[in-house]
Amino acid sequence: MTRFGVQLPNFSGFDPADLFDHVAGLATAAEEAGFDSVWVMDHFFQLPPLGGPDQPMLEAYTLLGALAARTRRVQLGTLVTGVTYRSPGVLAKIVTTLDVISRGRAILGIGGAWYDVEHQALGIDYPSDRVRLDMLEEAVQVCRAMFTGDDVSFTGTHYRLDHARNLPPAGAGRRPEDHDRRRRREAYAAAGGPLRGQDRRIHRRPAPRDFRPGRRSHRGRR
Repeated sequence: MTRFGVQLPNFSGFDPADLFDHVAGLATAAEEAGFDSVWVMDHFFQLPPLGGPDQPMLEAYTLLGALAARTRRVQLGTLVTGVTYRSPGVLAKIVTTLDVISRGRAILGIGGAWYDVEHQALGIDYPSDRVRLDMLEEAVQVCRAMFTGDDVSFTGTHYRLDHARNLPPAGAGRRPEDHDRRRRREAYAAAGGPLRGQDRRIHRRPAPRDFRPGRRSHRGRR
């Protein structure tokens, strides 16, 4: 079955006091119209085609958490998160929290990052394309491990976790009546190609039995 989502990229033209209500209205309207998902960009500055840094931009996961309280059915995600912005263990915790708040509707979209202007302005390291894609490969492995287990240890070139916990676990916010819905955790790897990682080490405890991670992948540019 083909499904359609709506991306909300533009926050210009509204008084800050009215901005969230406007964005929430767009999200609820999309839900009522039958769209399957609502997406926001994970950027700290607005993109050049939409006016650049002089235009307003809301932080993605704070906004998605608020939209989770205003919506009931649509899945909620980023299109897509830059791997450089947050350590993958912290990112997995953020997305899991969104999943709990939304009762199982969170989607993680993650890519290699590209907007060098905001990296420079905010003091975020911006390594080469090759390094960022290697970071992406490791980050996807870490997030998958933390979404499907607890007490995760990981040793890689760019990231290291030592008995990282993720409680409550992903999927814990779903009520019994939600179990028949298509609300599965999906880790989207953008621009990363096939995951290699045979030299990585992950140790984890199993997740609750009622949680089943999705297996789809989405490749695109971030």
